[in-house]
Amino acid sequence: MNKILRMSLMMLTLGLFLISCGNGKKEEQKMKVQSYDRQEEPSKDVAHLQDDKGTMNEEDMDKAEEASMESDAETPKNKKGDKTSADQEDVVELYLTGNDKMKYNKKELKVEAGSTVKLVFEHVGKMSVQTMGHNFVLLKKGVDKMAFGQEASSYASDGYIPPNTDKVIAHTEMIGGGKKTTITFEAPPKGTYDYICSFPGHVALMNGKFIVE
Repeated sequence: MNKILRMSLMMLTLGLFLISCGNGKKEEQKMKVQSYDRQEEPSKDVAHLQDDKGTMNEEDMDKAEEASMESDAETPKNKKGDKTSADQEDVVELYLTGNDKMKYNKKELKVEAGSTVKLVFEHVGKMSVQTMGHNFVLLKKGVDKMAFGQEASSYASDGYIPPNTDKVIAHTEMIGGGKKTTITFEAPPKGTYDYICSFPGHVALMNGKFIVE
């Protein structure tokens, strides 16, 4: 009888122990599930800290993409600006003067082939156009400057430029003291050309070389 009672107590104790173990495992599994839930759904505070650490959210990514598109859109404008600057560099500006002593201030002018020449010519003297007029006349290659000056002296009413001449590349108007004039023309092919003042008797002193490189 004692053996049967002892066996019953042992069986009861073992049953209680197994039930206790089972409940412990269930509580452990429940705790793990809650832990996983916390990891999958972080709080707003945690999400904010992640952004502060440098994690880019969707709104930041959209802003970055828009900024990149705006930067790309501005590139052609910059290129266009460079092109405009390059075009301006092709224009060569020259300044030449004449005085009451029948002299140019320069005996030589240089430009590059293919460039556009803008020449500003100024009479820095005081005498009138009738008594001491000056101009700039660029002659074609091979033209005799003295012979042309002699021919031009007969055309006072035309500013001392023979009408319909084929010996001139470009020329300014005839001006008197204190006046200024400007002409623009395309540089001729590479070579050396003569420029003169075609007022009667001035060619001997007022002449120079126009060099295209």
